[in-house]
Amino acid sequence: MNRIQFIFGYGSLVSAKDIERTLGHPPETLEQSTLRGWVRDWSIILDNSTTTRRYETLPKREVPNFVAILNIRIPRVGELATNPNGVLFPVSDTEMQKMDDREKHYSRIEITEHLTYKPDGKVYAYVGLPKYMETPALRPKAILPKSYRDLVENGFSSFGNDSLEKFRESTIASDVPVIATIHTSNV
Repeated sequence: MNRIQFIFGYGSLVSAKDIERTLGHPPETLEQSTLRGWVRDWSIILDNSTTTRRYETLPKREVPNFVAILNIRIPRVGELATNPNGVLFPVSDTEMQKMDDREKHYSRIEITEHLTYKPDGKVYAYVGLPKYMETPALRPKAILPKSYRDLVENGFSSFGNDSLEKFRESTIASDVPVIATIHTSNV
């Protein structure tokens, strides 16, 4: 059975071009929605040699050891939800497997009931695996790749300035430095 379900993109998966790199075709639709009761932050720290994209700093093209990327999560005790915005796009079972392969540092979970806009079908999001979130010793060694942040912000701005502003307002600021980068491998 090849059912239709949806993915909630809240980072690079807001970019139609980035989705196309994984699926092999543009997304059928992109519908905006908000994830109520959750937090978006830069809590994932990855070994740059294991990421789907390998980042290099500019202008020297040095390879940083660790990079910070976006994540969504339930608020911690005493923390307020930021209610991150994002987009929904439909995927078949085969396409879902492609997305799972791409998002190997995350776990796919159903979030349908937490969305302000609910399509006709289940909606899933990728939530960082704990082993990539519980890395306080690595944070001082990490950078936030500017090329990744730009990809995400360009994706949100394609829906208008309000969408970009909502992204910025609903994302907890990073405590790692933003460094000019390029990525040297495709999704």
